[in-house]
Amino acid sequence: MNSVRLVAAAVAVMFCLQAATAAPPPSYPLHVRGGKLYLRMDGTNVQSRVKLIVEFSHATTRAGAGLRPGQGSWLDRGMRQSEPTRLEYYAHVDDARKIVDYLRRTDAYYTFECYNSGKGYLQVTKAYSKKVRID
Repeated sequence: MNSVRLVAAAVAVMFCLQAATAAPPPSYPLHVRGGKLYLRMDGTNVQSRVKLIVEFSHATTRAGAGLRPGQGSWLDRGMRQSEPTRLEYYAHVDDARKIVDYLRRTDAYYTFECYNSGKGYLQVTKAYSKKVRID
């Protein structure tokens, strides 16, 4: 009977650990100003989806303090030099094209909710401008 309880407890612990590691980290809003950005769409294994890549420059102040064309920053603080300036976002090809076209303008601002992947880029979970939200 004790061995059954021990096995059941071990299985429960394994499920808890697996659930904890499977959840993505929380995302935080990052504002990017259009113009002077590196924008690219790479194909994926899914026909209608692409990986949108946006590379921007660090802004040392929070986004609300003003961004220059091609800069990005967090809402609550400036970017740290150690933080990646590359965003990766998996989106429908039509949505990705809209984002790329919009961000070519220097008067355009976009918000990317993202987290640091630990692999040299920020993983985007949601993207939107004031007018359109894509998630």
